[in-house]
Amino acid sequence: MPACCLLFHIVLRTHANTPTLNGNQKKLFWVFNKSVEKVGARLFIANGSIEHVHLLVSLPQDMAVTVFVEQLITETRTQLRLIPDFEKFTAWSDDYVAITCSPSQYNNVFKFIRQQKLYHRTKTFRGEYERLVALSGGYLDDRTWTH
Repeated sequence: MPACCLLFHIVLRTHANTPTLNGNQKKLFWVFNKSVEKVGARLFIANGSIEHVHLLVSLPQDMAVTVFVEQLITETRTQLRLIPDFEKFTAWSDDYVAITCSPSQYNNVFKFIRQQKLYHRTKTFRGEYERLVALSGGYLDDRTWTH
């Protein structure tokens, strides 16, 4: 069996960037951990802010990242709606960022995700998201930012 490590840094944002992830963070990340496991991947760390979540995950070699994210969005949306702390959460945005990471980048990405609260004391989420979209080879369309 071949050895394969597919690491991704994924950022999901709430629909219209609404600040609806302000409930119990331990419950939020528990939902992500269970949801990632359910779709057959491994979560190393999850962290974020009131309108977005960063994940560092390893996917099975036969799973496309688009399939993973679609399943994760569906599963977490369903689970979050069942938790009283997240009653204002309605949906995830249709767009997301998924960037591949080499194993040599693991520690830097892990640290960046772990320090999200500190990072956002001086940086906006929009600026961060634009930078990550650019790193992935895309561009941020202003028309989609509020959806």
